[in-house]
Amino acid sequence: MGDWKLEFSRLCDYANIIKQTNPGSSCWVKIDRETDPGKNLFVYFYVCFEAFKKGWLDGCRKIIGFDGCFLKGACGGQLLAVVGRNGNNQMFPIAWAVVDQETKHSWSWFLGYLIDNLNLGTGEGLTVMSDMQKGIVPAIMELLPNVEQRMFARHI
Repeated sequence: MGDWKLEFSRLCDYANIIKQTNPGSSCWVKIDRETDPGKNLFVYFYVCFEAFKKGWLDGCRKIIGFDGCFLKGACGGQLLAVVGRNGNNQMFPIAWAVVDQETKHSWSWFLGYLIDNLNLGTGEGLTVMSDMQKGIVPAIMELLPNVEQRMFARHI
């Protein structure tokens, strides 16, 4: 298992290395410094590599799918992911985030960075697929009001 407290303390260093070694990539860490003074508490971590961003913008249909899953282990949390559809109708990874809880706020934080990375604007011409993840539908309706939404359960 290793020393996960030490690993979490190096998360900002990891984000900086991603940005340095993958120009154009986005990697953001949100830390809470107010809840427990003197401690930095992990809240969110977002990654979108330039190659995935460019690949989706240049070669994929304007369809994206969102999903989330529990992370098991000492730390817990949720993994949020967004994938696109390539020309062969296969899944194409775009971005992911690790969050403390799956809420409208965490989905909105994730979507905010995704919208900025992919220049989605209000979502005009975009189709979004998701299941009933906690908070995803209100976050999409708020941040991407012109998007076409579809529900799916492909992973079941």
